[in-house]
Amino acid sequence: MDGEAVARLLAAALTETQGVAAAPVERTIATMRRLGVNPYDGAASARSVAEAMHADAVLVGSITAYDPYEPPKLGLSLALYARASAIRTPFKVEKEIDPLDIAGAVSDTSLRFVEAEDPDKPLSTVHVHFDAANHEVQRRVRAYAQGRVDEGASPLGWRRYTASMTLFTKFAAFAAVEQLLDAERVRLARQALAAELERSR
Repeated sequence: MDGEAVARLLAAALTETQGVAAAPVERTIATMRRLGVNPYDGAASARSVAEAMHADAVLVGSITAYDPYEPPKLGLSLALYARASAIRTPFKVEKEIDPLDIAGAVSDTSLRFVEAEDPDKPLSTVHVHFDAANHEVQRRVRAYAQGRVDEGASPLGWRRYTASMTLFTKFAAFAAVEQLLDAERVRLARQALAAELERSR
């Protein structure tokens, strides 16, 4: 399975999320070629693709591990870069936010938020490695397979996702995107908290 095939599975996983749309991979590749850029070259290149496509963000992914032999293994690294005019991150947290710190603080001066120093940093990143021999991965594959239309198409049941590299990659793409979106929700929550604290000063 090549990188473009994995990209299509990532795009398909994104579209399974309500409110999220993904441009066709072929259109993205055509835009990259027209601009003569590669998103892997950094944030500026990724954002130029997003601007040209009028997209809110570009998801840059790479395959970090690939073993198609049973039990299959797959590693993915994802980074979300925003179009500058679409999504802004005006604050960054100087330290991890602990809810107990917020509840026990006599003022918000100890919870410091400053302007972001690195605008070229991706909004959110995820690095995952899935080994089908791992029991936790098998549990997640089983949960992923439940209720899917094609689950009953094989006597293997949910294990068909660990017997086929294509299906295992489909699961991995979904799981990686799910983790990325969770990370993005956390980032947006922190940003909202930062803005609220700034307004209350």
